[in-house]
Amino acid sequence: AVSCQSEDTELIYRVTAFPGSDTVEQQTTIRNRTKKQVRINLPFLMEYRWELPRNAQLWMMTGGGNFTGSHMLKKIPLYNGYYRHLSSKETPEVIRVDGKKESKEWFLEGSAVWQEFFCLCDGEHGYHITFDYAGVWEAQLSCEADQLSLRISFQESEVSLAPKESLALPVFRSGVFYDGVDGFGNQMLNFIYRYKWDFTNEDYFAKTNAFMFWINEEHTCMEQCDNAFHAANNARYIGAEIVHVDDFWYDRRGEWNNIGADDFAELNRYLSKSGQKLSVWYAPWHVDPECRVLRDHPTWEVEQDWAEWYGLHLDLSIDAVS
Repeated sequence: AVSCQSEDTELIYRVTAFPGSDTVEQQTTIRNRTKKQVRINLPFLMEYRWELPRNAQLWMMTGGGNFTGSHMLKKIPLYNGYYRHLSSKETPEVIRVDGKKESKEWFLEGSAVWQEFFCLCDGEHGYHITFDYAGVWEAQLSCEADQLSLRISFQESEVSLAPKESLALPVFRSGVFYDGVDGFGNQMLNFIYRYKWDFTNEDYFAKTNAFMFWINEEHTCMEQCDNAFHAANNARYIGAEIVHVDDFWYDRRGEWNNIGADDFAELNRYLSKSGQKLSVWYAPWHVDPECRVLRDHPTWEVEQDWAEWYGLHLDLSIDAVS
């Protein structure tokens, strides 16, 4: 770590290396050294410059928002004079898929429009950048004099720090990769599994997941197993290892009663014949306002709670809850 101080603030830049990995982490922390509030200008979060390799390509990926064309890897040839500005709140790059072209622009922040992921490479080998930030961010990419410049900034360019308060900026990860997209993916999976998971599960981690989400337009609960059996057959055909049944199979959060004739045990037995596994969405800390657990135990709800898409929330710091 490197520390620099001014009269009012201290800036700490920390780089973390991980044995056996080609990835390093970089994070900057800013601390108010005074006994008064200070305002700080943050012109950008991080800036990178690379020499362009022969046959240089920029890899980036559309985000995970609800639009046709999400999660698509883009491979863009680079040349002197190239310029691109990206924003996490811009209109997604919507394409037509199976005759449909759709975009429901909810929660356009973080990685909804663009994944927080960039690669400079020659098609097989290269350098990658990823970062963690759930808010609004922008990126400027430009090529001049055989160099690629990447500047990443976020919406709040000015922040206030209370006396002795610290602000940790988002974590950036960077490193080299080999053997194309598959090599990069495997390197990142191994890095995350080895260094970022407190609990590891070989039956689940890095498995191909067939996501089964079947609701009507009113978002009301309905039986899902008939569709899930079809999804299991399709998943087996394409080599998927897990079939996931998502939301709306229950009566209400907090009680989690199956609303109909869904037989998840039979679905699980059917999947196991092909070596597949079943996962079902279930978040025990979510509760609906009218559920019995809140009527019987109103003090189990978190303080200053508010109902959002997933309802209210149980306080997992209470032993009886957890």
